[in-house]
Amino acid sequence: AYALADELGLGSVEFVTIQNVASGVASCDIVMGVESTETNCAVVGSYAQSALGVFSSSEVASVPVAASELSGATVGVQDNSVSQAALEELGLGVSEQTFSNLNEAFDALSSGSVDYVVCDAYAGAYLACSYDSVFFAGTLDAPVPVGIGVSTDSTELQANVELALDEIQSNGVADIAKSRWVGEFPVLTEATTVTGLPEPQDQDADEQDGEAADED
Repeated sequence: AYALADELGLGSVEFVTIQNVASGVASCDIVMGVESTETNCAVVGSYAQSALGVFSSSEVASVPVAASELSGATVGVQDNSVSQAALEELGLGVSEQTFSNLNEAFDALSSGSVDYVVCDAYAGAYLACSYDSVFFAGTLDAPVPVGIGVSTDSTELQANVELALDEIQSNGVADIAKSRWVGEFPVLTEATTVTGLPEPQDQDADEQDGEAADED
């Protein structure tokens, strides 16, 4: 955000908390971290990716790992998180260990108390920079590009933000900013998705199947 402001010739940046993208573009000039699938605004460019990352307590031979390597492993997740729900839906046969926050999960990963941690990929990459024994192992879903949200009514602002983002991405400033926060974290693509993942299990369908079996 600071790099964008500098490229746009602005002297300062004010950060505010928003409830959702729709309210954000109604009250702010731009909203950072908006997925390309968002329909409540115009999404300009792409500077990151949204995905559930898998982080390992040991260096992996190649990224991504295979789903079979997760089977039977102890996997840490933040309790009541999207990552926990996604992991359970996949039914990989892991031994799940929950934590109240990601810092505790990554401490456990670093000490070897858990084999893997599943969490937001960029949040995990940021935390991984603090540990010598934590390694990126892939993602559990296909990454979605993340860009900058701008009101659909602000066509001039859209154009200016797009030009500024293109410039900082071509002149290396964006790469410097990224490396400052997440180190040498790779660009996430379908090629970084864990191989051999099963289709997510539909719990409602399973329950209905169970009811039908009982009736039979």
